[in-house]
Amino acid sequence: PLAVRIVAARLRSGSMRSVAELEVRLSHEAHRLELLDDGDRSVAAALTVSCHYLSGEQRRVLALLALHPGPAIDLHDVAVLADVAPLRAATLVDGLADAYLVTHESPRRVSLHDLVRQFARVELLAHLTVDEQHAALRRLLEHGLRLAVAADKLLTPQRFRPPVILDDFPEGAWAFSDRAAGVLWLESEWRSLVALCETAAELGLHSLCWQLAFTLRDFFFLTKRWGPWIDTHKRAVESARAAGSRMWLAISLSNLGVAHSDRGDLTMAVGYFQQALVLYQELGDNDGVVNSVSNLAWAELYLGEYETSMDGLRTALKCYRRTENRRNAAITLRGIALLEAELQLCPSAVEHAQQARAEFHALGLELDAVMSVNCAAWAHFRSGDHRAATAGYKEALALAESCASSYEGARALTGLGNISWARGCHAAATEFWRRADALYGGLEPVMLGEARVRLAS
Repeated sequence: PLAVRIVAARLRSGSMRSVAELEVRLSHEAHRLELLDDGDRSVAAALTVSCHYLSGEQRRVLALLALHPGPAIDLHDVAVLADVAPLRAATLVDGLADAYLVTHESPRRVSLHDLVRQFARVELLAHLTVDEQHAALRRLLEHGLRLAVAADKLLTPQRFRPPVILDDFPEGAWAFSDRAAGVLWLESEWRSLVALCETAAELGLHSLCWQLAFTLRDFFFLTKRWGPWIDTHKRAVESARAAGSRMWLAISLSNLGVAHSDRGDLTMAVGYFQQALVLYQELGDNDGVVNSVSNLAWAELYLGEYETSMDGLRTALKCYRRTENRRNAAITLRGIALLEAELQLCPSAVEHAQQARAEFHALGLELDAVMSVNCAAWAHFRSGDHRAATAGYKEALALAESCASSYEGARALTGLGNISWARGCHAAATEFWRRADALYGGLEPVMLGEARVRLAS
């Protein structure tokens, strides 16, 4: 309220020609506190008075909170930043809240107003050494990565995780009760983890940067958050190059390609996959080479280069089966099923999709399983078997809800709408499509046959 009164006084006095000018000047964070001083009243002065009554330990915690790059701060993060026990962190935060310097968003999360954060950076961080600040950020990075790894292992338990450089990464992990708890934590913390990935790159903690990017990948695949997926992996690529890690450069380029491919930016995806392939060949990493061949084949599928895609997928499937990589073999089998559906080889497509689904179910990979159910339903639709397609899409819709995939749920609803439209039930089709849009708007026709059929209806 004080800041609003000062700004109103400046506008009324004519020292600002317009609200637009004021907005521009306020956008420069470094000068914001200076602007919010009209001679009689000052935000900085008010905050100085508030801080005067804090203990030295409370002032230190407030300064360290200003280092946190995310929009909200969990109390465990406070404890890690300050290097104190969680109960002590809660007590210190309560004192800051009593002084109106932090706000409780929930019993376990607090936030700082931008003006308080800027004041703490300018006035309080100067009392901490650079080494102390960097040590606090490193503790926070390692803590965030440790939890992200624990959540990711529940999200995709069969995912291949390469050997990593851990930068004195501490042992142990905070346990989540189940996959749903891990996904819920990632949903609440991903913005902070993305910001921490950026912070790691800026501090030169390169392996922490690329590990965070790698660990967040499957959550971003589940939720289709391609923007942060791409942003984190661009920083991972920069970090891998800066550190001279060709293995992690190849991994990060490959994952960057997957993000672009999943979004439908196929030309860019192919470029990244080709760069990764060359690196893997130079490293003599046969698994990486096979993965790159598979990734390129998937992109070729969506580009309509069916013959080349089939060659690549069959080559990859053979290699995955030889090395007993069941997860990747099943993913590739689903790709072959999608390709066969495009070629109107529908019975074979259904069979391969069902085989993939059974394997995913055996491995406990329910997101991949629902993708396979949708794939089989799409093949049934392509063959004209609307009854089997309806049953498949309805099953996929229920499974998508259980594994928190709004994308696959929207795909199933779109498929049900297509069936209704083909039967002449246009009102029912419109309702299915409305529900699909409400669940996940903007399915990409390049990537999904269901979206192409809807577009043509």
